Amino acid sequence: MTEAIQRDIQDLKESVKSLDRQHRVLESRQTEVVTSLKVNQVINQNTEKRLGSIELTLQRLVWLVLASLVSAIMAYILGGGLTIGK
Repeated sequence: MTEAIQRDIQDLKESVKSLDRQHRVLESRQTEVVTSLKVNQVINQNTEKRLGSIELTLQRLVWLVLASLVSAIMAYILGGGLTIGK
């Protein structure tokens, strides 16, 4: 009877050791996932800032092109290039 109890105790100890190893592995993976998520969050924030800057630059370029077109049309009209009702 004591031999069976000794085996059960030994099996329980091995099970506890195995569970402890698995627990450490899971904690390590959790730490890696949390770190990865935080890094991705920072990358996304930086990317959002850069895209906002690019968007602003494109808006300015569009306004510059439109202003140039209007100026060119006005210069053409004022220079006598458009004659209405001769």
